[in-house]
Amino acid sequence: MRRLPLLIASVSLVCLSAPTARASVTSDDFGPVPAAAQIAYVAMSPDCGSVAVAVKTENGVELRINGKPRAAADEIPFVLYSADGGRLAYTARKGKAWYIVLNGVEAGTGPQGAAWAAFSADSRHFAYVGASPTGMMLVVDGTAPAQQFHEIRDVVMTPDGDHIAFAVNDSTGWFVIVDGKRVGATYPLAIGRIILSQDGRRVAFVGVLSRDAGVASRYEVDIDGKPYGPYYDILSGPTFGPDSKTYFGAEKATGPAVQVRGRPVFPLADPEVIDGKEYADPEAADQKLWSSDGRHVIDAYHGAMPNGGWVDDLSLDGKPLDRMPYNLTLSPDGLRVASVESDVTRDKRWSVYGGGLDGPGYANVGPPLFSRDGMHLAYAAQNDEDGNWSMVLDQSEDRTGALVCPTADLDASGKWNPTTKFEDQKSIDNGSSYPGQLPYHFDPDGTLVYFRIEGGHLYRVHWKPDDATTLPATRP
Repeated sequence: MRRLPLLIASVSLVCLSAPTARASVTSDDFGPVPAAAQIAYVAMSPDCGSVAVAVKTENGVELRINGKPRAAADEIPFVLYSADGGRLAYTARKGKAWYIVLNGVEAGTGPQGAAWAAFSADSRHFAYVGASPTGMMLVVDGTAPAQQFHEIRDVVMTPDGDHIAFAVNDSTGWFVIVDGKRVGATYPLAIGRIILSQDGRRVAFVGVLSRDAGVASRYEVDIDGKPYGPYYDILSGPTFGPDSKTYFGAEKATGPAVQVRGRPVFPLADPEVIDGKEYADPEAADQKLWSSDGRHVIDAYHGAMPNGGWVDDLSLDGKPLDRMPYNLTLSPDGLRVASVESDVTRDKRWSVYGGGLDGPGYANVGPPLFSRDGMHLAYAAQNDEDGNWSMVLDQSEDRTGALVCPTADLDASGKWNPTTKFEDQKSIDNGSSYPGQLPYHFDPDGTLVYFRIEGGHLYRVHWKPDDATTLPATRP
């Protein structure tokens, strides 16, 4: 592992230039908005073309789509749109029976709701984990397999949905099922970080052997059924690169433990492991993330700070980056990077940096998102004065109303805190690292689409950044 100084050189990012034309803003009125106490769940289609709200009523819950009533139930815990916005799924309870509902068609799930549900990235397939009195099962496109398990976790699909992997638990321990077949060894404690290659032909995951601090052999990485390790810890990955190789960063004990204050401490090395082969090169990155086209890579070097804690040093295509990697976002052209940073030493305010912009501090911010041509940057911001959310586009701010945030992403204190650390991101591709539903989106023509509340009504706003320095010129 490379130990780097805290002073990091910065990448020169091209500033975003603004044409001289005036910005244009239009909006669609979706009708009255229920009081916040009535809203049980909010879901938005990824293109912000539709919004579904589960509203509490005297008799249960009513599902409203774009302000219009569509269905009713005693309980609706979650709502989910497909990536293309054309399919809507939700789980509902009527009396003691639970259902999964896909485009209005109900399928019973018995006395329990779906434990997990997702659409494939291409929107063609829908899968969920259901339960019966005899176990749990993975149902794909309405077909329930005969095989059931005590527990199912960590379901992953290829983008086309044709290949599915998940971890299961039975009386022997944890193991992985890929396309109905068991792959790799059984692990006594847990399995995690399951990944499939894009074509579904390869699988990798982390198996936990022991969490006892007195035992050096704790983790293995299984690649296509072959275990590598054991390792003291897995620092990053595994991940499949565009070259079809497998990468992960590990900590490995190099000798017996030494007792320090009554606890065993192992001498450790931090190899980068490529296709199971360890590389002790101090310049090797601990973690790699590629753009979806495989043309750009961000390398991370994790190092200990002298006063404790960790610092992440990053580079894009070999050029150092100068900001801490919360919600790290790469523009579609791979030339600009934006990230979120919190100044925890002073006022604990959040700011967005990159893309040629250094944003002011806010009480909280949402993940930064580039337009498809990479020329514009937008993010949600929460203001200190009133606590309301607004949209920021190329440093111009629309504060006319509160941004609609998905309630599923609210933390225990009721605040939307969507920052994700670099190590938690599955991708650096323009907002896809964020695990929830973003209530803002760039259309192909560069129009920023988002929701706001004003005068008791819900509006979908279309802000075309013809002039990135001009505030919205019209209001609903």
